[in-house]
Amino acid sequence: MNLWLDAVADRGLVHAVFSETRYWGSDGLSLLDEAPTAARPISISGTCRHCGADTWGYTACEDCGDVRCRSCHRCGCGAPRPATWVCTVCWLEKGKAQFRTATSTACLECERPPAP
Repeated sequence: MNLWLDAVADRGLVHAVFSETRYWGSDGLSLLDEAPTAARPISISGTCRHCGADTWGYTACEDCGDVRCRSCHRCGCGAPRPATWVCTVCWLEKGKAQFRTATSTACLECERPPAP
């Protein structure tokens, strides 16, 4: 993102204007009279869930959100789930048998209501 800046000093105070767009019309009123540059793509990195290689890329799969591995050329679609999951309530790492279903986010202990 490019920001435009203009400032003036007056009796010991500096008055500054920062803007994402150049809203004033004439040339020479800005410290940054250059045209904005194109944004650079953001790289995504991670570990391949199929082969374990470190991988990176600029676009993610629309279905799983992973980048395509540069070693085995697969994304996260169809990758086996890990043997341990993290409960989103107690934040403990537990075996997958501690969760009711494959799509559960809370472990069995956190799903139970507290004893009266």
